[in-house]
Amino acid sequence: METIGLKKQFDLIRSRVITFIESCPEEILNVKPIGHNNSILWIVGHVLISAESFINTFDQNKNIYPIHYYELFGRGSSLDQWTGVIPSIDELKKHLILQQEQILAQPIYVDDTPLKAPFLTFETAGELIHMICFHETLHLGQMQAMKRSLTA
Repeated sequence: METIGLKKQFDLIRSRVITFIESCPEEILNVKPIGHNNSILWIVGHVLISAESFINTFDQNKNIYPIHYYELFGRGSSLDQWTGVIPSIDELKKHLILQQEQILAQPIYVDDTPLKAPFLTFETAGELIHMICFHETLHLGQMQAMKRSLTA
């Protein structure tokens, strides 16, 4: 059975991330506030790449974004290490919206249908969508705190 509530939760959270991005003054997007490890721009890219990785359970053959996105925004990366071309916030936002549409277009089941390979402790697609929701909510809170400190 498809879980409409889970889709609604994901849609709400992703929409809030996009609305937040649109509310940010451009001059603060790539500033690393005191007490934080990265910038808002880094977190936006990280949310995008993490969701894609969760969806594909780290199947590198299925990554649809340029490989340097994974190097820029992957777990353990830092804007302090950035070299080369950095995607704009508009480019990342476009990808977030497209990814949101793609996820919402797919049926999401929370039954016992197993993933190709377990990811951490997650074994079903529904469990991974819950992880995406948790992860994006966590980072939305971080970005909100960063914005407050940078615009105070």
